[in-house]
Amino acid sequence: MAWRETAFWQPELVWREGAATFAIANFRAAYYNSDAFRQCNIVFPAEIQASVSSRQAEYLAGRLLVRYLQQHCGLTVFPLLASADRCPRWPPGQIGSLSHSAGQLFAALQPVTRADQSVLGVDVESALRLEQQQLLGSELLSAAERAVGRAAGLTDNALLTLGFSAKESLYKALYPQCRRLMDFTAAELVGITEQQFELRLAQPWSERWRQGQLFRGRYFWRQHQLYTLVLSDDATGSTDLMFART
Repeated sequence: MAWRETAFWQPELVWREGAATFAIANFRAAYYNSDAFRQCNIVFPAEIQASVSSRQAEYLAGRLLVRYLQQHCGLTVFPLLASADRCPRWPPGQIGSLSHSAGQLFAALQPVTRADQSVLGVDVESALRLEQQQLLGSELLSAAERAVGRAAGLTDNALLTLGFSAKESLYKALYPQCRRLMDFTAAELVGITEQQFELRLAQPWSERWRQGQLFRGRYFWRQHQLYTLVLSDDATGSTDLMFART
């Protein structure tokens, strides 16, 4: 049977918040084959060719979604390659973020005049499994952060999943400017409401992103997966997160 791109992946939801455009899509790794990159006219880097087929499928699906967003936004369609540190190299005039989990893709794209004046990060996670909770629990959240979660009425699983995803979104948003590897203790969860979270930098990340700076974000559950976003408005420099209407 001939390979069909539409059987491999499909966009499900696209929306705009502030200056950024977001998209959720699904992909089916079982429909992937090694000729798919050529048929889709997507660059197939050597390091991805050397990886397992499931990683190749994730990579291809993510790049297809980024291309879809570039076309949707009327921006330059440019191959999204990676730097030596695996950080995506977005084309001039664009910043973005990409995440995948359990057959779901979550991406964001924003036109910018200066990439160092805006931040944008997204993450999607399935609820952490028991063994993940046991492995990450003590490293992921402090006693004070757990108290914030209990005050918000979250279960341990929901809190750990939110803590993990929110910090991942923040890391993805700031890393392109900081270029520093930061662990889970570098930011602390200091506030949670029904759809919002607040993170405070527990140490300096760069000259611009200093200890004590607050980032307000939002989150939502969709089809048993958690989505988190961190972005700034390019016009105001605000670090308030815009909520994705689902």
